[in-house]
Amino acid sequence: MNGDLMEPDFHNGEVALIKKQNQADYEGQVCAVDWDGNSYIKKVYMEEEGLVLRSINSIYDDKFASWDEQPRIIGIVTGHFRPEQKNKKKGMKVPFLYFILYILSFVLLREKKVSVCKG
Repeated sequence: MNGDLMEPDFHNGEVALIKKQNQADYEGQVCAVDWDGNSYIKKVYMEEEGLVLRSINSIYDDKFASWDEQPRIIGIVTGHFRPEQKNKKKGMKVPFLYFILYILSFVLLREKKVSVCKG
């Protein structure tokens, strides 16, 4: 993810785990959306004329994607983590939970049940 649009829940540099599906399970669910040549991770609200894409960080305005612009929900965000940076002296330090999430994402990707989206 890039920026502070989804703070305090999601942070710059984190990786989102996404379960592929073409609609949100409920109003305001955090989803990955493809629209206008970009991918967004936002809270999604369905309206008659299109999708409202809302940042968690309230300093940002909502975005509106009309149905004419063909916005597409890629999937729902099921988790997120921050990859650890490599420490040259001590090698890679990866907390156990992050390691498990990393391995799990590859297993699920192979089964085409989720996708990973940065930004």
